[in-house]
Amino acid sequence: MVFLEIANFRLLVELSQIFYNLHIKGWVIDLSAGEEDSSDDFSFFSVRIKLTDTGYAHVEDIVGLLFKYISLLQNSGIHEWIFDESANIMKIEATVLES
Repeated sequence: MVFLEIANFRLLVELSQIFYNLHIKGWVIDLSAGEEDSSDDFSFFSVRIKLTDTGYAHVEDIVGLLFKYISLLQNSGIHEWIFDESANIMKIEATVLES
């Protein structure tokens, strides 16, 4: 589960860049993403994008860009600093819960 949480964090960082690029083009109004319907064995990661009228004409471009970023995430792996940061956050959360 830790790996998935770290991967999700990295994907969120990448998604903010996607949103910025698509928003400048005038294709999107909003982009949200996060984990849904999780258990100890799995979780689903969803992405919701609100398009402008112009964006509807570029749905294939937008979806293609989204999957390109996901593919880059899969191929490049997780940077060590992301893992370390996530581990530190989890330690802090565990300490707070124990208090």
